[in-house]
Amino acid sequence: MSDHLYALEPDTGQVAWQSADAVLYQGVVASPDGATVYASGIDRADLGMTMVVRSFDAATGRPGWTARAAREPTALKPPALHCADGNVYLYLGTTVYALDAATGATRWSFPLGSTTGGFGPIALWAGGGLLFGNTDQGLVAIPADGKPRG
Repeated sequence: MSDHLYALEPDTGQVAWQSADAVLYQGVVASPDGATVYASGIDRADLGMTMVVRSFDAATGRPGWTARAAREPTALKPPALHCADGNVYLYLGTTVYALDAATGATRWSFPLGSTTGGFGPIALWAGGGLLFGNTDQGLVAIPADGKPRG
């Protein structure tokens, strides 16, 4: 966790850029092409009740869009991010949100269930048009467009 997002030069380890905001970052993922970085964290200005997801240009650190979601106070796990199929997936307590990778707009959400807010690991993987996550009933596959099949 950090109150800024830092990018390091791979050859020297020196800071290439850092975010200017005061978000307590807890998760980060890069786009498949490596051009964009998405970071999630607690908005300290909102007394920690809001989860923020921000996009950044990976080369320059220039901020892009900002998305917000209500934080579940009883969730014990930190948020998790994954990026695939044009979505940034935010696992937040008992719900997964699919955010448009280009705009940050929420495309859909899916309730995972009560056990996902516990201490165990979050099973997450996305690609090939599917998102996989764990629910109270076990593993679920959700199409990237959020529309169940069959």
